[in-house]
Amino acid sequence: MKIRKIELFELHLPYAGGSYELSGGRIYTGFDSVIVCITADDGTDGWGESTSFGPNYIAAHARGARAGVEKIAPYLIG
Repeated sequence: MKIRKIELFELHLPYAGGSYELSGGRIYTGFDSVIVCITADDGTDGWGESTSFGPNYIAAHARGARAGVEKIAPYLIG
């Protein structure tokens, strides 16, 4: 089985509690999530997610995860 396609999705997840206050007075009402779908040559799909949520959250976490997938994905095809 070989990887045929890697799809990357960005999804904004609203915080169920309305807003979330982090250190330094940062307030977020939602968080970025990174969703990846990997499709094999036999049609099998696999899904993964990275939602960098926690007390040291910064928006750059999701952007960094997406950048990492975008960088490595071409080397994984085939």
